[in-house]
Amino acid sequence: MTKILEYSYIILFIFLPLTFAGTQSIRGVGRLLCRGKPAQYAELQLINTRGEKDNIPIGDPVFSDPDGYFEISGSMHQFYPIPGGLRVWHECFYDIGIHHDPCKSLLEVEIPIEYSNDSKLPKKTWEAGIIDLEVGVLRQNLERCDKILADDVFSDSDGYFDISGFTTQITNMDVRLIIWHDCFEDERPRGGCKNWLELQIPSLYVNKGPFPMTFLEMGNLDLDKEQKKEHLDKCGG
Repeated sequence: MTKILEYSYIILFIFLPLTFAGTQSIRGVGRLLCRGKPAQYAELQLINTRGEKDNIPIGDPVFSDPDGYFEISGSMHQFYPIPGGLRVWHECFYDIGIHHDPCKSLLEVEIPIEYSNDSKLPKKTWEAGIIDLEVGVLRQNLERCDKILADDVFSDSDGYFDISGFTTQITNMDVRLIIWHDCFEDERPRGGCKNWLELQIPSLYVNKGPFPMTFLEMGNLDLDKEQKKEHLDKCGG
């Protein structure tokens, strides 16, 4: 019996370290700006840039907050430091006032290799500082131009709306609802521009199949309160 226990201890001591070996991680924080203003709700994704056409996502995507700040982290099984990069999908276009919906512009930033952590939980943090999305947009890289899930709908005379849509995709969708409206902070003329509000749809309400079986009851959306800052769009349209 004593020998069996001794063998058990040996096996545990040998294999437990291997369970946690070979995991690399990255963590980054910073702020996104567009022409001096916060770039709100831009999508960010960490990637392993080991090959030009073989980039691997690391962790889940995140979005910048209303002030443009972001915090992102992820890990993957790998025995050597991750050649990391940060992808940012944003709407800071070089041609101001031109509507590109639903396209996003893609910016890629290289993360210094010394910020790859040899652990599942990152100990070192890449301080990205301020990333000015306007820099480099002259080489605009439009992406995600085919992600509209439904035709435009309009709220009725009482403000109610009902919208649904689907697309063919193997992985779970990251869905947002965009509302263009005329609810501004004051009555100054905006030259035909609309204000737009973007809301994240919880993944719980992403259904498998072309017909949704669960519905998101959004309740009353007070556009005046939901709208943290004014976003002018579709000007002159």
